[in-house]
Amino acid sequence: MGIATSLAVLQPSTAAGCLAAVAGGAVGGIICDVDARSSEYARDARQGQAVAAAIVAAAIAIDLAGGYGFCTRIVERMDFDVVLGVAGIAATGYLGSRKPHRTFAHSLLALGLYCIAISLAAPTLVAPFALGFASHIVLDLLNKQPVQVLFPLKSGAFCLGICRADGTANRMLAVLGTIAAAGLLAWRIAVTAGWLA
Repeated sequence: MGIATSLAVLQPSTAAGCLAAVAGGAVGGIICDVDARSSEYARDARQGQAVAAAIVAAAIAIDLAGGYGFCTRIVERMDFDVVLGVAGIAATGYLGSRKPHRTFAHSLLALGLYCIAISLAAPTLVAPFALGFASHIVLDLLNKQPVQVLFPLKSGAFCLGICRADGTANRMLAVLGTIAAAGLLAWRIAVTAGWLA
């Protein structure tokens, strides 16, 4: 869903934009679950993280093979800001992994800290990452366990109680998200390549 949201909202018109939307949306869409420690949640989170890592690796390989410049721009900027940004991303992720599920790692505070750090390391990834992250939060709000969106405020925990995170609705959303992401990516590639007017 993170990739689909990123592609749908940003509608990238270049190959580098498509790669950024896919990579940023994939990471943003799963990074919230760095806090998943129970066996069931952790298994699903690990699977999602493995898929996101494979998608990012594929985006990097496609970029390097096609010379679209997505990775080149990041490497060319390799300076103190990039190092500071990477450290900020790692620190925010570490802090999220130490807190209970659906608290800090699922909050607007974490989103803000990640976006500040990403803006230092790879500015083109901020918007796709934020959209992927937001899509994860919105989907988690549908289930029965509250999400502490306004962490550290205890009163900032919400849920709509519509479905269970491990139920049929979750699997259906995953399938629909995959189909939507594939369709939107195919559409953006066709537009970028000039196959569609």
